[in-house]
Parts: sequence; C-alpha cells; structure tokens
Amino acid sequence: MMRKAGFERLLVGVESNVPAILREYKKGISPTQICEKFALLKELGFSVIPGFMMFNPYSSLGQLETDLEFLRVTESFGVSISKTLKIHDSTEIKDQLLASGRLKLVPFEEGYHEYTIDNGVARIFKTLKLIWSNIIDPMQADCQDLVTRLKKSTSFNTRQGYDKYLQLIWEIQADIMIKLINWVRVDRVDRVEIRTLLEEVQYRISQVVAYLKDRETPEVSQARQFRLYPFYKNNVGYCLDLVSSRLFPVDCDLLKGLCTLISEQSTKNLEPAIIN
Repeated sequence: MMRKAGFERLLVGVESNVPAILREYKKGISPTQICEKFALLKELGFSVIPGFMMFNPYSSLGQLETDLEFLRVTESFGVSISKTLKIHDSTEIKDQLLASGRLKLVPFEEGYHEYTIDNGVARIFKTLKLIWSNIIDPMQADCQDLVTRLKKSTSFNTRQGYDKYLQLIWEIQADIMIKLINWVRVDRVDRVEIRTLLEEVQYRISQVVAYLKDRETPEVSQARQFRLYPFYKNNVGYCLDLVSSRLFPVDCDLLKGLCTLISEQSTKNLEPAIIN
C-alpha cells in the first residue's frame, strides 16, 4: 500500500551486519533477517538505505570487512563509510565503557564522549577522515547545487542519476578502506603507495565531477529547490532563500509570495531586497 501511494525510499536502522555488535546494540535481529527483509523490500520496489555505524567501540578489521561486503552486496551506496557511533548520556553503553575504563567524558557543550578503539581501526578511521575532508568534501561543496537538484528532481530517471553519484562516491571510499585494511594488516606502507592512492582518489573524484556536469540538463536546472524563511520587519513581509542567501520582499499575502518564489522562472525577475 505504501509503494502504491508513491512511497519510494526507506531508511532502516541496521547499524551493523556483525552478530556480536548487533547483540551489543540489543537490536534483536540477525544478519540473516536483515538480508531477508532487504530482499523483500527491494522486491516490492523500495529503495532501501541502511542506517549504519561502521566504526564503534567494538570495531575490528574483520568487522570492517564484513560490514563493507554487506553494504556492497545490498547496494547500500547512500551510507557514509566513515560514520561512527556517538555515545550519549543515560545510555547503557556509556556505563559499560566507563566501567571498563574505555571512555573519556567530554562536557556536553564540547561534543560527544570519546572512547578507545583498536589501534589499527583508529588509523584507518583517521586516514579516511583526512582524505574525505581534504579531497572529497571540497568537491561536494563545489557541486552541492547540482547534486541537490539531481536529488530533488521530480523526474524518476533524473533521481537515478543521484543514486549513481552516491555509488561512485561510495566505491571510492570502499576501495580506500580496503587498501588501508591491507596496509594495517601487514603493518607496512611506503610513501610511493600513499602517493599512488591519493593520485588515484583525485583522478576518480575528477571523474565524478565530469559525471555530474554531464547531468546538467534543462530539466535538472529547473529542479532547483528553495529553502524559504519568511519574516516581517517594520510590518513589511520578506522571504530569505537559504540556498542562495537572496532576500525578497513579498506581498502582504505571504503564502502567495512563497508560491511565487518557489518558481525558478519567477525568481529571475525579482531583485534582492536590502534591509539595514
């Protein structure tokens, strides 16, 4: 019934495909059940994205490989491989880690509590984050507008282009992780191998950019979405477009003004307002 009503995509809180970690999380499910239900959902025509925490206090090299293979087999390309488990107050896992001496308490205003993990896993996580922030993040920032338009397009075929983009990014992350796991296992890596890896990542990122630019069609260009924040100042109605940071005056009938602004064509004829 949901599928017939137009419901297309589900986010399912799986978190891991390793039995021991599922027990630690008290998920009450098994890897077999997860795979069975994923297969059923896809058979019904749903796009399924698992909520997933690849790195956690119990992570091991074997667990990383198991979870990575699960994501690959289920084609869960919307998952960020570098996501971690956050430890919150008033949770059982916080008490367990604290009792075992594996938790460093952090004031609420400074972030999440910090926990210790396997040294090899920590090296992989830090390297992944370093590559992500220095190579992948800048590309995504530059291409954010086009990526958003692909994702928000009313055309199913165009949204498939967004899914392909997710797959390309995921495969880059996965291949980096596999190389890092192999290097940690043998405890050997040299500068030539590191340089080769970075050059390969940069080349593949350039291919992703080229892919995105190839998707720039009139249909995609018109799919741009606005995030609109209406407000009044001196009894005059205004609307701030949070995407472009443009500010527009609107009618007294604010709802009518919002409907006008949502049209990409109509905004071309509006001049941004300046408020002192």
